[in-house]
Amino acid sequence: MTRSGTIGESVTLGIKFYSNSQLFDPYNVATVVIYDQQTGGNIIASIAPTRVSIGYYQVTWDIPSAYSPASYYDQWTWTAEHGMESTTQRYSFDIVADSTMDGEPSTIQVDVACRPRPTWDHMIGLRVLEDAGNGMGLRFTWGKALSDDTDKQVHYNIYYASKRIDVFEDGPKAITTSQQVILNLFTPGDLNYCAVKATEFDPDEFNLTTLARIGTDVYRYPEGQTLQEAIEYGDGYEATVKVEDNSGFPAGGFLLVGSEVMKYSTKGDDEFYIADYRRGIIGTIIDTHEVGESVTLWHGIQDGNTNIMLRTATWHYTQGTPRNVEEIGEVNVNADGYRAANTDILTTDLTASDDNTENFPSYDYTGYHRPSLQATFSGECVRSYVGGEFDGGRGFFFQDRSLARLETLLGVTGEPVILLRRKWSGKRCNCIGLHRESMRVRCPTCYGVGFSGGYDRFVNPRPISESSANTDGMIMIRVHPYTDDLELVLDQGIRQPVELTAWTLTVPTIKDRDVIQRRNEDGSEEFRYEILSTIRNKLFFGQTGKQQFVMRRLDKTDILYQYKIEGL
Repeated sequence: MTRSGTIGESVTLGIKFYSNSQLFDPYNVATVVIYDQQTGGNIIASIAPTRVSIGYYQVTWDIPSAYSPASYYDQWTWTAEHGMESTTQRYSFDIVADSTMDGEPSTIQVDVACRPRPTWDHMIGLRVLEDAGNGMGLRFTWGKALSDDTDKQVHYNIYYASKRIDVFEDGPKAITTSQQVILNLFTPGDLNYCAVKATEFDPDEFNLTTLARIGTDVYRYPEGQTLQEAIEYGDGYEATVKVEDNSGFPAGGFLLVGSEVMKYSTKGDDEFYIADYRRGIIGTIIDTHEVGESVTLWHGIQDGNTNIMLRTATWHYTQGTPRNVEEIGEVNVNADGYRAANTDILTTDLTASDDNTENFPSYDYTGYHRPSLQATFSGECVRSYVGGEFDGGRGFFFQDRSLARLETLLGVTGEPVILLRRKWSGKRCNCIGLHRESMRVRCPTCYGVGFSGGYDRFVNPRPISESSANTDGMIMIRVHPYTDDLELVLDQGIRQPVELTAWTLTVPTIKDRDVIQRRNEDGSEEFRYEILSTIRNKLFFGQTGKQQFVMRRLDKTDILYQYKIEGL
């Protein structure tokens, strides 16, 4: 099909750009100019091209009715890649008085000469982006790329940004020769857009290990700089590139100054020295550069893939890995308080009450009160008198006397149990991810609490009765009479709806969700009970009295039975 249009109508002129037999978008396609001669001539029209699809561009020209049949020429100018010389070519088309041609004129096909670059063996670009599970790491995985030159080695540029539009705009942040890396430098909870492009370097001219290492076989590109002194055209001769700080750059490599690539072999204090004929590398244009132009370490000739994936770095149980403070990119959880709650902000702080009452004097069985309640209740003869001293002084010490009597009463009517105190602060368990702030109900690390370890066992240093030592650190409680029952629940089977009411001393403080372990008469474990609520009362002068609480019996399948209690 010929390229022609009809006078007084519109003609559409198209061009397709190919590179390695594949449609290819040039870096820039300039305004199309219509001429009346093949060389020189007058400008008839200037039209901005429209991109129809990958590599396919068109312009539409309204042919004036006053024109006569003749040949005209559409001049196309394109730049294959950034920094390369532009190419200009004119193509002819005819305008006729009357045309019987159906459809659009034929499209010009152009082979674009691009710089050599790696090609992907199978899958193109970044294929898998995973949360490493350590709170700040992402795992990048991609396929294999093949070098266009056997003397060069394939490298992979890694891109990431917090906004999709900035991924390629900001340039690559890291470089590696591996096909999988973990970068431990992301902020927990932030969404990251990532990509990978293949490039190639001669190992004798560029050694990536001279860059700052940020992980296993992965290195960071130095921060971009700005030109501090202008560089003249120089016709390709030597030049000095002065920047603000070149400490992060390797001893030798390639610079991208504006759109010109230069090779340097030595550098000084904030200066790079470009030897003779080391400017305008890989077909870039040697040009004058003004103060303030960008200076970066050249990223090589990359493939054109635009695959972008997104992921958030989190700390979680299923893929979590132990933190290693020696590994680059890691931080110390104890030092920075990462995902830790340093104070308990959910329950009443009764620390002062505990400190005030935990060492109250035991019932001394002297003075005006009877020497031994056990002896009295056993029918033995006891001798007593009214008066005397108590705890080294005279007077009525109400709270001490009250606690002493309650402790004695528990020694007669109570039972020893083990108290497990639920954690309300400390290091967060790794079962909590940033996508879900609730803990796992059956987590074997925190037992559904959310803090590492779940519980702290309270060890009571006081004796539990007049005649019994407390070698197991147990506390005494008095359980009220209760009904022991089972019920059949749909979809659950038989369960125990047993809730008990009990009381104990002021100290230790019993809180909601603490756990009580009761024992049988032979010392074996009976059941474990979860505290549901606690009733506290006050004595005279604002001092705390006994604690009464409700506790629920836990089924033997509950995760809390996996908590190891010493001696069992």
